[in-house]
Amino acid sequence: MPGEARRAYVGQNEGGGVIEVAPWVVPDPGEKDPAATLESRRASLRAVGEELLPAGVRKNQYVETVIAADIDPALPFPVEAAGAPGALGPSQALQAMGDAEQSHPALAWGGGGPLVLAFQEGARGATRVLVATSEDEGKTFGAPHAAASGGEAQITPAVLATGDHVYVAYQERSAAGARVACVLSTDRGKTFGAPVFLPSEGMTPDAWLPALASASGRVFLAYVDGSSGNERVMLARATAGTLDFEVQPIESAKMHPGMNIRNNQWAPAVAALGGEVAVSWVDFRGYNWDVFLARSSNGGTAFGAPVRVDDGTDAPERLNDDPSLLFVPGGGAVTVALGWSDVRRREPNATARVSLVSGNVIGQSRKLGEGPAEASAFRPRLVALGAGSVAAVWQDDRTGGKDVYLATSVEGGASFGAEKRIDDGGEGPSYQTGPAVAANGVGGMVVAWEDTRSGRRRIRWVAGKP
Repeated sequence: MPGEARRAYVGQNEGGGVIEVAPWVVPDPGEKDPAATLESRRASLRAVGEELLPAGVRKNQYVETVIAADIDPALPFPVEAAGAPGALGPSQALQAMGDAEQSHPALAWGGGGPLVLAFQEGARGATRVLVATSEDEGKTFGAPHAAASGGEAQITPAVLATGDHVYVAYQERSAAGARVACVLSTDRGKTFGAPVFLPSEGMTPDAWLPALASASGRVFLAYVDGSSGNERVMLARATAGTLDFEVQPIESAKMHPGMNIRNNQWAPAVAALGGEVAVSWVDFRGYNWDVFLARSSNGGTAFGAPVRVDDGTDAPERLNDDPSLLFVPGGGAVTVALGWSDVRRREPNATARVSLVSGNVIGQSRKLGEGPAEASAFRPRLVALGAGSVAAVWQDDRTGGKDVYLATSVEGGASFGAEKRIDDGGEGPSYQTGPAVAANGVGGMVVAWEDTRSGRRRIRWVAGKP
């Protein structure tokens, strides 16, 4: 409405849904000059941001403040009816286990084993990691059951299925700190043994965000360890069928001494094929969150120097997250497909991107999400459908809600075909977020996501061939 006061972040387009915004070190140049373009305002603000860097004339002179509001996170979402079936057909909910919140789905399928879905369920601070398995290619899942005992909160599961063996890794949070744990089932996910906790570099554990892969009789578990004062990516290796992990950092030493923020690494992903192992993460060494990749040709014993693989240029205010990667099927062990969420110069929208790394050649990224320019696409997840065939799923808000989309490539990720919506959450204010994907290697795939149509976040899934 003309004359309406709308809140927005400094240097951004006005947007609804914002109650209050804390002040920055300088006012938005648009307040002094209403005719200033958005790009000129951002240029002025970037110049001030560079002055705030450790070597700048205003180093660390940020404004610190608090914005407080009373909210009730237990209030339900709006209840919405299902919409039209997506490209893979109508979705299904897991067997009813009460109305507790469910989130963070993770899927695994391969090596002749079952299709396995892991997720967290419960109120904040009291979540448990549950597992459900399917022996009919995702047509149905059995009743979810706990992956591990214990009274501490369990969050952010990762899952791996290879033959009769199922691994589930997760974070356990307690007053003593945060640890990454891993459990193993030898009976296709029906029962699990006692958890093994991965070590930390420091005295107080602070481990996060596990990721799993396997190849050639080895299991690989990547995670973040922040116990040394910086978040660093670690890789644990074990013989398949065991939890006898050997752990090492991807980089043998910190890039900078002490607790320098430029040492920080986050959100690891891991893939393996034959003797090749690849680990990707987002990295702050350039004062921005860039996507890095390190590769090993000797089964994860040693890694080459990490290389930056995103193509966000050296412009300031880059923010990448959620990497996903796999070795391209049919392309040998030399080509890796990488996906990530990409925000450049704090634009109001994010894009989901995919890039290929062949040998030492890093390809230009490809954008997923064909919606309007102001729409965002997040959290791309990649999966191999067969030789040379790759699928990507991601969270997309082109319709004004949160939906899940799919695109496939028959060129190993070099290009993608038409984008298809695969959730059936309708057009109302329900959200479909945090997708996970798995495939059987011969064209069949399953996608799971968080869905709020019932009034609570619950896991739904759909299976089919794209």
